[in-house]
Amino acid sequence: RSLAAALAAGCALRALDLSAGLQGPRVGEEGTQALAVALARPACRLSDLGLRRAVPGPEGARALAEVLAGGGPGGAPAAKLQRLSLIGAVMGQGPHGAEAVRAAWGASRPAEGLEL
Repeated sequence: RSLAAALAAGCALRALDLSAGLQGPRVGEEGTQALAVALARPACRLSDLGLRRAVPGPEGARALAEVLAGGGPGGAPAAKLQRLSLIGAVMGQGPHGAEAVRAAWGASRPAEGLEL
């Protein structure tokens, strides 16, 4: 949450890799939701986010999809985000999981920037 707050406040960080190792801690549902809120803030400059092997769950995936589509907190899409890696992330399939993220991403960004 502290990291998400720094990003929302305009931290100059352009790339962030929070990917988990095989045994390491993983970004969970609450962490993913906090990152989604930060991404929606105009001051956030993040363009590359790695969440490989994270566990955003359906609620975290929904929050990401909303922000990517411009319907998240603040109402503006996370326009600066150009690369998102969710390989091996556990978020479920269907309208509130990986499919939602893929659809929201494809609405305004090049497909090669999304890794699912």
